[in-house]
Amino acid sequence: MPDITSQDLLHQLKITGKIPELLNGILQRQILEDTAEELKIELSGDELQAGADQFRATNKLETIPATQKWLADRMLTVDDFEQLVTTNLLAPKVAHCLFANKAAPYFHQNTLNYASAVIYELILPDKNLAIELFYAIQEGDMSFADAARTYGQDLEVQRQGGYAGTVSRKKMSPEVSAAVFAAQPPQILKPIEVGKQVHLILVEEVIKPQLTPQLQEQIMWQLFQDWLQDKIAARRSGVKIKI
Repeated sequence: MPDITSQDLLHQLKITGKIPELLNGILQRQILEDTAEELKIELSGDELQAGADQFRATNKLETIPATQKWLADRMLTVDDFEQLVTTNLLAPKVAHCLFANKAAPYFHQNTLNYASAVIYELILPDKNLAIELFYAIQEGDMSFADAARTYGQDLEVQRQGGYAGTVSRKKMSPEVSAAVFAAQPPQILKPIEVGKQVHLILVEEVIKPQLTPQLQEQIMWQLFQDWLQDKIAARRSGVKIKI
């Protein structure tokens, strides 16, 4: 059986289109390591041990033999494993150091983007039908749930009576968003045309955005990911691959 060389591995990466993904991974690791050094971020022995334990638990490596087999299957040494754990731990450290204090200001500058609303929604292909249903619901001749059970675009909408749940502003089209957040709940909105579809929406509640710890963490990570992707793009434009 012929040996598989590093050139064979590289060729397989090339013909399967994996080089860009591999390059991004290399650049990400380099950026994290360089930034951590600039910020003087260090990992303690306890943090490395906890990170290794967490990694093993996540990958169900509950015994030493299981860990050794996992490493062998991937041709990784113990030093490689330590570097893998280190890289995984550096990302949250760098993110927190760079963006923990920027999440709240970002939220307050973009508060409207984090608004949400509890809505019922029907998506119809016919504007005339949407108008007819709008007046029937508004005048009390039909409930929104009845309309959804009869005209719902799919079985799930019919079963839920059109209930779409809590929908964030970011997930709405500009036309729908403008109407929903101008509503006085509970309010049935006049049909809204978006492309070839007509949206019939009952706004049950508009939820004012609040900066919870969970949302603050999400914003921090989003700012970090945006920063990291910009860094990767900038570094990638000048990188020279030596093969």
